[in-house]
Amino acid sequence: MMARISSCILLLSFFAAMTECQRISTAKIGDNRYFISWQNPYAPRLNFHLAYEYCRTIAMELISLESAEEAQQLADYLRPGASAADFWTSGNTLGTSTWLWMSNGSPFNGTFNYWPNGVEPSRSTDANCLLVTDQTQTWRAENCAQNNHFICEQTRCYFYNFNPFAALSTSPQGNGAR
Repeated sequence: MMARISSCILLLSFFAAMTECQRISTAKIGDNRYFISWQNPYAPRLNFHLAYEYCRTIAMELISLESAEEAQQLADYLRPGASAADFWTSGNTLGTSTWLWMSNGSPFNGTFNYWPNGVEPSRSTDANCLLVTDQTQTWRAENCAQNNHFICEQTRCYFYNFNPFAALSTSPQGNGAR
């Protein structure tokens, strides 16, 4: 009986140690926080769909480059001393004829793009997901099943304007009292 208890304690200690070692680290870039997969030892290269799900499990979203400023801040952060790594973004043409950011459903911003020569690629059946090349920040349409690194971003909370401590209205006007 004592051996069984010792085994259980040893097993629980092992799992506790493994869990503690798997903390993620994020980088603050501009006004946002990002999870950069190749900077974390427990984040493998994943296909587009699994990368999207991985980001969701850590309460983040696959990155959407919605402004030239955000893209430039990220590029500036990744350049100095970073190992070269292409990474998934949430950009895709899955189920649509236009490029959308999957994380928020918005179409690509028409004021900037990093397609080679500034030209969006023609629609393809096997290259529907957006990969960014780390060194040049060039956008490339790739097969979603390909395994790559990825970047997740912290987005505003769904209840961003929700304040659980706000006083409820006690006036009869707000609650339909007769």
